[in-house]
Amino acid sequence: MIIFKAGKRVFCILDNPKCGSTTLRTVIYTQIRKKYKVLFNSSKNVHMSGYNHPQYIHCNIEAAVIYCKSQNINPSDVIYITTIRHPIERMKSNYFYYLQMHNVNKWKYDNRSKDIGDFVDRKHIQQFYPENFRYFKDYTTTEVIRLESIKEDLTNLFHKYKLDISTEKICVLNSTKKKEDMEILEDVKKKIMEKFKLDVITGNYSCIIQLNYFDYILDRIKDSEIIKDPFPHLEIENFLNEEDLEVILQDKQIHFDVVESDDKLFQTLINKKFKVQSFPGCTNSWDVYKSYLNKPYNDNYGNPVEGVGMAFRLTCYNNPFIKKLIHFMNGNKFKQVLEEKFQVTEKTTVISAIQKYLNKYEISPHPDVRKKCLTYLVNINN
Repeated sequence: MIIFKAGKRVFCILDNPKCGSTTLRTVIYTQIRKKYKVLFNSSKNVHMSGYNHPQYIHCNIEAAVIYCKSQNINPSDVIYITTIRHPIERMKSNYFYYLQMHNVNKWKYDNRSKDIGDFVDRKHIQQFYPENFRYFKDYTTTEVIRLESIKEDLTNLFHKYKLDISTEKICVLNSTKKKEDMEILEDVKKKIMEKFKLDVITGNYSCIIQLNYFDYILDRIKDSEIIKDPFPHLEIENFLNEEDLEVILQDKQIHFDVVESDDKLFQTLINKKFKVQSFPGCTNSWDVYKSYLNKPYNDNYGNPVEGVGMAFRLTCYNNPFIKKLIHFMNGNKFKQVLEEKFQVTEKTTVISAIQKYLNKYEISPHPDVRKKCLTYLVNINN
């Protein structure tokens, strides 16, 4: 790990093992030391420190937060950067590195595929599962670089933050014939991909997100009984799989840190690619909305719309997994299952999006507009 300051910004690069960390140290860190103020640089191995200790070269984001707090640096203001790699290729590299370092021919089993399938459960490997390495409480890596496109990604990153760091000497990723020839059974591949699922999602290593991946949602709709009182409707608990829900809850574009003021909240939403959305019970004016926040009563009391709130709709999805989920829920399969469930025969369209509603928004059950035949809501609060 290296923490450095460029202008008023503090950057922290986390060395994710077998994901190009040696390249970062030899090509990038040398330039950082020459051009910027280095606040901290890890230098020890895990046996001399620990996974959560800032001194460990491959320490996790928790260690970075611990160090920043110890130096009175607000960890929420730090830009955390790390690299990721396709989980299958990464695990091959981890596996053969272990064999080489310990001068052995196997981890436990003679069968290579079975051996690497057990190796991925090794305690040391678990420390680098993305939920343990890249996430800690409300903190997450700000920028993630794919090893497969490390030169391009780093070039774009340095341009974004106006850092004078060259990527010219970064070499193209290569592999040994031994790793390429290694056959891994499909069930073992699936296990590895599941262990590193957040990396799969972030890096858009899409082989785990198959065309029919979200069909479990359709099954949950089909298997739910229609409740007829007071009107035909469904209530589906655990609409999303736990791990899929966690992706959304961890996504900083949607669930970002608490801000210090209402105006800061508005600006944060705009920066996160939310836009003001016309909606019943809502105003489109930020100034009008703020004036209602201070009122002790609702001007619309007694109407179906009982308050004046504000709605924001996400217009651009940074997370490829969430983007695919929204695409699925705007697709024909999802729409057709709902039509069949409620016996809708007329021609319809579907609109699915992520929205945020601010305080004072409230709307009671009411007759909807005639052109709408069905409304659904997935309530996701962190």
